[in-house]
Amino acid sequence: MIPIALIEKKALTPSLYSLTFERPNGFSFEAGQFARLGLTLTSETEPLMRAYSIASAPAQNVLRFLITRVEGGKLSPRLTDLQPSQCALLDEHAQGLLRTNRLEGGKTLWCLATGSGLAPFISIVTDRSTWQKWQHVIVVQGVRYGADAVPATQLKSQWREALPDIAENGAQLDVYISSTRENTPNPTVAMSGRITDCFENGTLERVTRSNINRDDARILICGNPDFVKSMRNALKARDIITPRLGRPGQLIVENFW
Repeated sequence: MIPIALIEKKALTPSLYSLTFERPNGFSFEAGQFARLGLTLTSETEPLMRAYSIASAPAQNVLRFLITRVEGGKLSPRLTDLQPSQCALLDEHAQGLLRTNRLEGGKTLWCLATGSGLAPFISIVTDRSTWQKWQHVIVVQGVRYGADAVPATQLKSQWREALPDIAENGAQLDVYISSTRENTPNPTVAMSGRITDCFENGTLERVTRSNINRDDARILICGNPDFVKSMRNALKARDIITPRLGRPGQLIVENFW
């Protein structure tokens, strides 16, 4: 385990925090991967570690994580209580299969997330190598309320800041929010309902003005297990599958817990 100092903490919503840590020398990762982050607790003999997707891009010299504070949880309240210069522990190796180099072809990269499953897509969108393969990326985040989607609403400006040359030369990033509990009109929210329901009833493709098929679409999914399972099954009905045993595919998934 490597101690890493907190550089900056931001409360994005009442329960979602952005934590930016120093990046240790020699720590490498690919956009879309996760790392195990944790603390040594006085009540435990071993450090308590949890997997969190890395939201910063590989070219950045910091490590950023989106962490949902779960009151009563063992780790997340302690991590989100850290103050700048205090340290957390980082596993030495990044992990995860949610990497764009596992997908080939297609015209549009779709990134579908629920909640803080958005984190790896922030890394992917702000990674230059993504835009060497696709010139159109669509990010869709499912949340309860539009106010929960702060990181997604900031994503286009972060992309333009990180990759201004790409943003100014014809590449297209579109970000959409799907809310399951929005009761009043909200300009942030593009769709009402779960992402899977919006896909199956045609709303997702109508709102985004893009088609999801095995020839044009390459898809990454990250979120809660129920969402991942249901979305994967819905895509399978269109013959959109994950790469396996050397067989090419159009879909990569990652459960967020």
